Amino acid sequence: MARKTSSTTRLSLAALALSGALACDRGEQAGDPPVTKSESPAKPDKAAPPEADPLRDPELITNKLGPYAACINTTRPFVARHYRRYTDRVEGDGALKRGAKGPAPAALPEAALTPCEKALREGKHLSPPLPEVEAAAAEYDTRTREYAALASKASEAIAAKDKDAITSLHEDLVAAYDRWDNANLELTEALDALQEQADRDALARVEARAGKGLEYRARELVISSRGFAHCLASIDRASCSDALSSLQRAHTAYGEAAGDAAIPGVEALSAAAQTFVTAARAATESLAKDPESTDAVAAAFAGYNELVRASGGLDFSKAKPVAPAP
Repeated sequence: MARKTSSTTRLSLAALALSGALACDRGEQAGDPPVTKSESPAKPDKAAPPEADPLRDPELITNKLGPYAACINTTRPFVARHYRRYTDRVEGDGALKRGAKGPAPAALPEAALTPCEKALREGKHLSPPLPEVEAAAAEYDTRTREYAALASKASEAIAAKDKDAITSLHEDLVAAYDRWDNANLELTEALDALQEQADRDALARVEARAGKGLEYRARELVISSRGFAHCLASIDRASCSDALSSLQRAHTAYGEAAGDAAIPGVEALSAAAQTFVTAARAATESLAKDPESTDAVAAAFAGYNELVRASGGLDFSKAKPVAPAP
């Protein structure tokens, strides 16, 4: 199977949309009484208002994509790390490398596959239906489990220095990784395209209602934080400097907007944001020195999760709307 040109996380500029339909009664229905000259013509029914497009509802889309993002973000680092460590130990022809250093590849933990199982089970019941995403997620889960099964055998063979077993597994493992890599790219692009559009829509709605004040900056901060966490879970996670710069800019803008705002949850979000940005810098520096770094990355993910929880405590219900510009 031909390899894709890239398996890093990237944002697509494509956006999906469905057009709403107007239901309108145009003309007489069979069985209606005829209109005589002495009668006033019946007024046509008013056109029904266009239905809201669920594919442009940022809250629905973000909620729908959440389980699938958790699936890919949890499993991808394990698969990528295993294959990287495997190729550090095994030649292209399946022979063991002499004098190989570094950690041996470890089998993927079964718990790492749980988020994908949950996404497939629960995601299809969330609105709106996204058949392409759901199909891509099912394919990704299949290819991840296929690779995980072979990875476990390969890890055992390497630990035992069983050259024959490694040689017999090699081609199947490489092919399984290629299939996983393609599935990873397809799902990543599908998620990124929809999430990017949802984020733009969410910011536009807040700006129209309340301007680029604290609520806007808080949402922008969460979006930038998610972008960095997403990069941190990518295969090429050592190249997250752009995502970090975006996060730092959003954090600065949020801090300037927050000031002494007396809105419930602002202090908690400010504290969580500072912790996360600090951890994000540390993770970026650590990965630049050692791609196998784990402690700093784990701290960054923990900081991100706390920031997301803190953002849920914000209450802008009493915020004064901003009058539109003349």
